[in-house]
Amino acid sequence: MTYFKLALALLCFAFASTGAAAQGAPIDQSSWTSLKKEVRLPSGLKLAYVELGNPRGEPLLLLHGFTDTSRSWSLVAPYLADYRLIIPDQRGHGAADAPRCCFSSSVYADDARQLLDVLGLDRVAVAGHSMGSMIAITMAAEYPERISRIVLVGSTALSPIKHGDWLYEQVMQLKAPFDPNSAFMREWHPANQPTPVDAKFAAAVMDDLLAVPIHVWRGVMRELAYVPVGRHAATYGHRY
Repeated sequence: MTYFKLALALLCFAFASTGAAAQGAPIDQSSWTSLKKEVRLPSGLKLAYVELGNPRGEPLLLLHGFTDTSRSWSLVAPYLADYRLIIPDQRGHGAADAPRCCFSSSVYADDARQLLDVLGLDRVAVAGHSMGSMIAITMAAEYPERISRIVLVGSTALSPIKHGDWLYEQVMQLKAPFDPNSAFMREWHPANQPTPVDAKFAAAVMDDLLAVPIHVWRGVMRELAYVPVGRHAATYGHRY
């Protein structure tokens, strides 16, 4: 099953509204960047986010995965039009700042908390994909009063990568500028997965991932390898 279908199925199950759910119009991929708003967090970090859906609906924070951006939710967003969708580019990705440090799930979770503060949102539902799901777990453990419920897509509470793994070694060997035609980029890119992906979406995703700075690729890899999200398993498992 494609990520889009899996994410849509999980989100529709978890956030099904009573009665007929509204469905928004499909999003034109060429307009996605123009939808982004910039915000400066109290920490000084600049994030970008897209806000869609019903401004008076339940707030739903959507967190993207490693080397993705807010765009990764663009195919799912029209099916969640009843909700007030907050979809950030997280640090090091998309239009967000890419500081030299730091890229742990706790740092990402704190960025998300600060974003909620800036937007005046006390409590939200959170859905995360891959790295975003680990950030969602961390948010639920460290800021439980801010989270009403979580949906995890492609998640784990274990270290998802370790030194010597194919992905870890490929990332550590990367050299900028990245070659979109390299064997690694072709394998990492969603257009080359077994199930077809919308061509305009796939092209835009390739541009987005090629723009992720090399220190972000490596910084996230080190954190995923050596700081397992599972340290929070007992906490968030008890509460949720």
